[in-house]
Amino acid sequence: MLEGQLCPKCGAELVLGQGRYGMFVACSEYPEYEHTETIDKPDEITLTCPQCQSGKLVAQRSRYGKTFHACDRYPDC
Repeated sequence: MLEGQLCPKCGAELVLGQGRYGMFVACSEYPEYEHTETIDKPDEITLTCPQCQSGKLVAQRSRYGKTFHACDRYPDC
């Protein structure tokens, strides 16, 4: 349980969990209330996309936990 952190939907305690896509925070009253928040937000890199020259490269995580960089204009780029 996370001390002092309450669910915005129901007011119950929030708990820390580990899922297939990384760490997350969820309501302790799951599955009645399905409030979740991701912790591992991808970091943005200041490099421009080498393919389209207008987008930025962002770090993304695959379903297997590997980090890769892709254009933020996907699927247009």
